[in-house]
This record gives sequence, structure tokens and C-alpha cells, in this order.
Amino acid sequence: MAFGSGSGLSAAENENLVDYIRWMGDYEFGQIPFKDADALILCMIAYYDLRPVFAENDRVYVKDILPLFESGLVTAQKLSDRFSSDEILREACTSRRFGELAVRNNEDVLQVDPPLQFAAMSFHDGGGMNFLAYRGTDSSLAGWKEDCMISFTETAAQHMAEEYARFVLPQEETWIMGGHSKGGNQVIYAAAHLSDEELQRVSHIYMLDGPGFCEEIISNEKLRRIEPLITRVIPEFDIVGKFFEPEITDTRIIRSMAPEGLGQHALASWLIDHGKLSQGRPRELADKMMDVVHEWITEMSMEERKIFIDELFRALSVDGTEDLNEITAQRFRDVLIELARSEITRQKFAELPKKWLADLLHSAQSAGAQLIRERGTSAGQ
Repeated sequence: MAFGSGSGLSAAENENLVDYIRWMGDYEFGQIPFKDADALILCMIAYYDLRPVFAENDRVYVKDILPLFESGLVTAQKLSDRFSSDEILREACTSRRFGELAVRNNEDVLQVDPPLQFAAMSFHDGGGMNFLAYRGTDSSLAGWKEDCMISFTETAAQHMAEEYARFVLPQEETWIMGGHSKGGNQVIYAAAHLSDEELQRVSHIYMLDGPGFCEEIISNEKLRRIEPLITRVIPEFDIVGKFFEPEITDTRIIRSMAPEGLGQHALASWLIDHGKLSQGRPRELADKMMDVVHEWITEMSMEERKIFIDELFRALSVDGTEDLNEITAQRFRDVLIELARSEITRQKFAELPKKWLADLLHSAQSAGAQLIRERGTSAGQ
């Protein structure tokens, strides 16, 4: 196994996506039907920029990606993290289960002003397994600004996701749809806006740690209509998926090999147990933190949210920065100085730590009181 024994997990629970491909890779989808872990693999592949592969083709196979990846022409369009997806891609390309899948309908669009980042592709085994995958946010400031814009408006990428689904779905009889991070938000937005006839082609939807929707942007009625089709997967320490968290009955909490923090958002860190998602439990700290953030955001008017996001990304890009990976600790300090010049951002940022500290103090007091009660009970015994 890829991980040490210090995690407290059994060997089976320690399987990552590479282990899953090696275990399942010889079996085509006609032999062993689609599993939850397959959605993770295909959404991972969707993070790769396949424009060089599609330069002269409208259909390729996953195995065709490997030579261009090895030569450096195909790269992952995502934030760098300690859990690389490259080994997962290599294993997928060389397996029968994934390597023989046809890839079609590749779309990849990025623009700075107005901010737009959208990418999607579809996977097909030729025997009835058809998967539509939306890519999450890459490291571009344009992509992350558009992510934040869901707090006050519908985005261009959401509209493109809907148009993309309407174009692709008629090509096959049945589909599974999925997306990770912003792609998880887009897959729900697209499905929620399909007609009843179009939705009949969709057998299942995977929302992988994607943010939800504020009520002003999309009605709960639209979400309830597709809710029975959705499997929502979030890590134990969940930040992104708690942002305007949707009410989905089939919500799974998955274990991650990442320590508590934003690193658990990375698909490559998620763990598998005998081919199924390794069952985890929610972390109270993350839940409390996001409750505070959600309360903070919802107290803003829609106009205040817009001003806040505009100010934030104006500060981030003031020196021509276009990629989050370019922002150093020194640069982030400069961003805070820029934000301090704006009355609304200075005021709103000041409110957040007050709420956060008050909540932490209350939690600490409650925990202390509980400890005293427990010790008193023990002494009495």
C-alpha cells in the first residue's frame, strides 16, 4: 500500500485511486459496471488540458493522452498540491478499463475580462457507459474570481455548462454526469435546468466537493427535482463543499490521506475501501468555521458581495498577477494592504475574525464545562 501504518486505517481503507486502477484496471465496464470510484478517476482526467490531443481529432482514446503527457504537451490545469494526479493519469492510460475509453466533446475556454473558465469532456466505452465530466477551477485568477461570483450572480461558466449538456446529451441514450469543485457546482446547475425529456437520459449525477448555490440565484424547487439522482461526496475536513451547502440525501463523507485543511479538497488525496469510497466522519472544526463564514457572507447584501469580490481580485491582480501560484506570502501581505484601503472590505474582514473568535471561545467554554462534568462524575464513582 502507498501509506504508512500510522494513520490508524486498515490496509483496504488505505487504497488510493492508483491502487483502485491497478485492482480494477483489467475489467472493462461491460464486465464490472460503473463504480463510485470511477467517477473520481474520470473527473481527475478532466483536469488535464487535452487541446493538443484534439488539435487534429474530434475523438481520441484515453491511452492516446499518455505520449503527449510524457512529452510535456499535456498538463494538469489545477492548483498544485502535494497529492499529484500524474501517477493516476499514467495508470488510467495503461489500463483496459480507462485506457480504451473514447474521449469526445472536449471544450476548454479561459478569458480574463469578463472572468470565464470552463472545461468539460465526455468519456465512452462503446457499450452504454457514457460519462460527462466538468472540470473544476484551475489556478487562474479568472477561474477563482468566477468561483466567488456564485455568491451574488449566475456565471458565464454555469450557462456554458447548461449549453454543453444540451449539446452532448442527445448523442447517447444514457449518461452519468459528474464534476469536482467548481465542476460539481456546474453539473448541478446544468442538470437543474434540463427539461424533463433531457433529464430522462441522465441516470446519475456525481457532485464531488462542489460549492452549492445561494437561494437568490437558483430555486430550491429546481434542486429538489434532480436531488434523487445526486451522489454528493465531500472530504472529512470540508471547506469548498460547505459553501452554500446543498441539501442532498445521498451525501458521502470520504477519508483523505491529507491532514485536516484545504488539502483534503484534492481528488488525488481521497481513499478507497475495497473499491468503494472509504467512509469518513465530519470534522467539527471545519463545520464550525464554515458556519461562521456562511453567516458572514449571507449578512452581506448582493451588492456588498459584488463589491467585496471585485476589490479582492483587483488587489490580487494589481501587479499583473494572473495565477494563484504566483502569489507569495509577501504578495498576500500586499493584498491585505490593498484591501485595507477599501471601506467595505476593511469593515467586512474585521467582522469575520470577531465572529470566528467568539465561536471558538464558546466552543472552548462548552468543552471545558463538559470536561468538568465528566471529571465530577468519575470522582463520584
